[in-house]
Amino acid sequence: MGVLMEFIAQFDCTYIRNGRDYTALEARDHIAGRYNTVKWRIKTAETFIRRIASHSSLSGKQYLIRY
Repeated sequence: MGVLMEFIAQFDCTYIRNGRDYTALEARDHIAGRYNTVKWRIKTAETFIRRIASHSSLSGKQYLIRY
């Protein structure tokens, strides 16, 4: 997952989570925290992206990216 996290951190865009803007580093830190919470049940990066890193677990809203 380290490569995925570094890709997120270096991607020059704004991440939008639950209507609020975040920097790439903030997004990386948030997603890394979510990964650390569920890594015991995630077997692939694709599963992590689809089930955990693409939407809010609280609101159910999709994460957005503004280029």
